[in-house]
Amino acid sequence: MPRAVSQKSKSPRQSASSGSAKTKNEAMKKADASHSESASANSSNSSKPLVPQNRWEQYWYDRLGPEKAADFICPEEDLLDLFGNTMGLEGEELEEAIREYHANQDAKLDQEGGPKCRGIKPPPDSTENVQIVDIPDSDHIAIRFFSADLENDAQFGFDFFNTAKKEAVNSPGGWVVNVIPELGSLTLLCAGPLKSWEAAWGYSGDDIPPGEERFSIIEGAMCQLDRPGKEPFLFEVPKRPRRVPPGVKFATARPL
Repeated sequence: MPRAVSQKSKSPRQSASSGSAKTKNEAMKKADASHSESASANSSNSSKPLVPQNRWEQYWYDRLGPEKAADFICPEEDLLDLFGNTMGLEGEELEEAIREYHANQDAKLDQEGGPKCRGIKPPPDSTENVQIVDIPDSDHIAIRFFSADLENDAQFGFDFFNTAKKEAVNSPGGWVVNVIPELGSLTLLCAGPLKSWEAAWGYSGDDIPPGEERFSIIEGAMCQLDRPGKEPFLFEVPKRPRRVPPGVKFATARPL
């Protein structure tokens, strides 16, 4: 865990005893910035289960499960180490700093409409806001569409999903999704072969962990899946209902 630089004129404990707001703010920022790293290290090096300490951590624990939620959970002993041993807080000051940290984490739930994690996949057994397109002659492989927290971008996340085994899979060798350009739509900007998020970051197929490959695509786009030795398969991306304020109705045109 990163350590604060001590001042020559005072020891860390002497500096903390002044109770300066600056010291507490620095500690709070350090805790917020470093808790993901410390949580991941703790989860991989210890058999002790992670326990959510605030509503923010509980949200991710419930949504991602214990293993993947480790990046969002800061163990209590790490907070004690940071605020106590590193920053020199003790007694009521230490307790207050930890309470303030948890309060700041909880406040994130109410910011910008709640937490977002773009690209996040749903659990394999989840059916909430999940839609699939079955691919013919594919040994139970389907295209699985999910929110991926991309509503404000008017996009869906998708991956390839084995409906028999109930597990996500990476795209089989030679499979390519092509976006068909359509006049008057944003597909004109992304027409052609669609890269996965991992490929866009420079990872090759062998470097992507099984089932972790994901794509995103504009709502309503028309696409073509090309597979070696198979006929092209055409499919359409779902489209969310238009968001309209309650009670507002728009007139529509009719034939003259």
